[in-house]
Amino acid sequence: MAKVDVVAVDLDGTLLNARADVDDLTASAIRRASAAGIRVIPATGRVLSVLPETLTAIQDIEYAVCCAGATVLRMDESRDCCFALKDDGFEPNEAAEIVGMIIHRYRGDVLVDFSCEGVMYSERSMLAELESFDVPGLSIAYVRRSRRQVDDLVHAASLASAPVGRINIFARDERMRLEIMSTLSEERSYELGNSLKHNIEINPEGTSKWRGLTWLCDHLGISRDHIMAVGDSSNDIDMLSRAWVGVAMKNASRDALAAADARTVWANDESGVARLLTEMVDIRQSHL
Repeated sequence: MAKVDVVAVDLDGTLLNARADVDDLTASAIRRASAAGIRVIPATGRVLSVLPETLTAIQDIEYAVCCAGATVLRMDESRDCCFALKDDGFEPNEAAEIVGMIIHRYRGDVLVDFSCEGVMYSERSMLAELESFDVPGLSIAYVRRSRRQVDDLVHAASLASAPVGRINIFARDERMRLEIMSTLSEERSYELGNSLKHNIEINPEGTSKWRGLTWLCDHLGISRDHIMAVGDSSNDIDMLSRAWVGVAMKNASRDALAAADARTVWANDESGVARLLTEMVDIRQSHL
């Protein structure tokens, strides 16, 4: 751990607690790690507009890898805005085709949204059915507040002013999620991920948290051999398996645990990342 310069950390189920917030102990541990020369970088499927304020308020977090690696952000010191250093994704017409296919085949059994320039877009008629879906860890009010509502999601995707960084699906149940995953796999090559119960994250082929993270580290002149990755679910597997050391959370899925080199003693709702960072700082200081 003494050689780690970057800790890439997933958010939901990892850094964030059950209330989807950064607790005080974790915020303090991030500041202490930064002071010791360890850069903490969120690596998440989320977009800018749905990053929790308890995270973005931490001045020691300068960069974030979002949209499962499609977007790399640099935080402005004022925290009023961010700058996209890297912004990949689907072309608008391709995104509209994918969204249209999903809605046409599965309307009534899915909630669909997409991201563009840090904003999540969702169809008003779908959000009206939100209460009938199991959306864990996110309140109904939060989901509605964090999405920009449109009347026609396909049309909105076709008019996107920049690459569409991620298309997200919440399926009504696990059977439906697996059916849609199978269909998408047969249609064409996508990067398909899963970070919440019954959800599917769709990104262009080649997109991954590891790819976005290594792009950022190369940009900053940081060796890939000095990266630790921490996560809990399938969309973390690439970085867990390829980082110098990969750490799965105590509460991680089986496939994430299998991909990692180690696991935390504490779960995300027990400030597991805070305890890990504290241990790392203590080890680093003991080697000075």
